[in-house]
Amino acid sequence: MGSRPIIGITLAHDPEKGRFFCREAYLDAVQRAGGVPVLLPPVQKQDSLQVYRDLVAGLLLSGGGDLHPSFFGEDPCWKLGEVSLVRDKFEIALVKLVLDAGKPVLGICRGIQVLNVALGGTLYQDLSSQAPASLQHIQRGARKEPAHEVEIKKGSLLASVLGAERIWVNSFHHQAVKDVAPSLEAVAWSADGVVEAVELPGHDFVVGVQWHPEDLLEEEHAVALFRAFVAAAEQ
Repeated sequence: MGSRPIIGITLAHDPEKGRFFCREAYLDAVQRAGGVPVLLPPVQKQDSLQVYRDLVAGLLLSGGGDLHPSFFGEDPCWKLGEVSLVRDKFEIALVKLVLDAGKPVLGICRGIQVLNVALGGTLYQDLSSQAPASLQHIQRGARKEPAHEVEIKKGSLLASVLGAERIWVNSFHHQAVKDVAPSLEAVAWSADGVVEAVELPGHDFVVGVQWHPEDLLEEEHAVALFRAFVAAAEQ
């Protein structure tokens, strides 16, 4: 049996307190799936980014604050939340390097948005004002409680991994994928038409999901997603 794959996990940023941090649920999910989690604080120099790329067997883009709309050619709307240019620049640059290296990527919540923007897509800055007919995507229930159903495209990698074409997921976001990046494919939607998952055809495992599977590990579909991601990193 080979060594366990290193899974790099990006960090949330609190600019006011000057700290980077990670929710422990991500670490638990990766370890339970057989990976070794390593936290990746932002770096900006190209040679440092390349060290990260070479270090990790797979990249997990974690959740957190909003992406600055300048990265997809827009000015901020009134309901844009807290942003971190340091984090945005770092994650966009790193995910491009990791994709070029052919390594697996799992984007979670903000992570699906980073993946989409990095490859040329756009976002809703705020669903409540820009898509007012949408469902409640910032749930009031506990993180471990599913909030709404998601329909998954038949024949997609995600449907194969999860073994289902309909699942219930949790939801904690007000930004979302708007225009899907040209190289990505939307493969899951909520009932209001909001994109809930994307994947990158031609790659073994590049998936972004809008929900938080790390908080749903009592659900088999969440466990299956992390297992498939870590297994792809072992290749």
